[in-house]
Amino acid sequence: MTWKDNVIKWKENASGHYEVWFLIFHEPKTKDGFWIRYTLMKPNDITSLATGALWFSYFNSKDHAKNIAQKVTYPREKINCRKEEFYIEIGKGFFDSERAMGEVKANGHRILWDLTFPETARKTHQHIPALIRKFKLASTTYCSPNLAFYLNGKIKIDDTIINLKNAPGTQAHVYGSKYGAGWAWGHCNFFEDNRRAVLELLSSKLKPDGRQLSTFYLKTENQEFKLNSIIKLLKNQGNYDLTKWNFTGIAGKFKINGVLNVNKKDLIGVEYLGPTGKRMFCYNSELASCEIEILRKEKNEWKSVDKLISKGTTAFETCYPEKKKDIPISIPW
Repeated sequence: MTWKDNVIKWKENASGHYEVWFLIFHEPKTKDGFWIRYTLMKPNDITSLATGALWFSYFNSKDHAKNIAQKVTYPREKINCRKEEFYIEIGKGFFDSERAMGEVKANGHRILWDLTFPETARKTHQHIPALIRKFKLASTTYCSPNLAFYLNGKIKIDDTIINLKNAPGTQAHVYGSKYGAGWAWGHCNFFEDNRRAVLELLSSKLKPDGRQLSTFYLKTENQEFKLNSIIKLLKNQGNYDLTKWNFTGIAGKFKINGVLNVNKKDLIGVEYLGPTGKRMFCYNSELASCEIEILRKEKNEWKSVDKLISKGTTAFETCYPEKKKDIPISIPW
């Protein structure tokens, strides 16, 4: 189990730190998506106290008008955490290695969740190359202690109860001293004909108009492709915008081509505020679709050997230093 990689990194007397634990998952029958976040933020200003927040977003697969995004923020005295094991308590929510619970009551909605994890991952997936992590060359660290696992439990949205059994999802831990200039992230472990397949994508920019540096991970029934070394970070190709992401990576004799697509109406916009006071605008959907083709090089030709398809069960997020038109910010800071 890899819950140790979820242990809090924030130090009480340190300033300039943000930390996030998030869960993303789908109800298997309806394909409705969920995005839950537990967050901490300590500004660079040493006189400012840390705050915590609970975030909840619901993506209705049939009617985007029923989407919900809510957040409740709590002062420092409502935050409780442990340094020796994974346990974070923020206001009316807590998260540990066995359970995640919470309540968000805001803007006329009352949302409760109670989730358990019958089986978790054995190894943490590291998005950032080991050398960069070792020498702390990145301002943000991002890892997935549970890259692909299944959840059970219950969610209540106002008067509607949603029971979950073997809901496919992912869980990640993000922390650092400041946000990057922009990024895209994608995940799927709910493909049409291959429920064991897992896709994880991350692309970031050092400057708003700079080059995209990308890491990819793909696991199928019989193969595993790790394209997250420093060399791959420089060689992987990709291009994303608000609603589409094309990517290509080569692993030995194999090439992976893929595309993510999302309907703009299925995006939820939220605002982040970092320790430096920098604001970022994130556009997230759990209802994106994905197509992946795996090719093998034979006699100097690339031949298709496998395809994976996700219809409305892929997570897709992009983040920018400026707001995008036509998409409201459902959760302002």
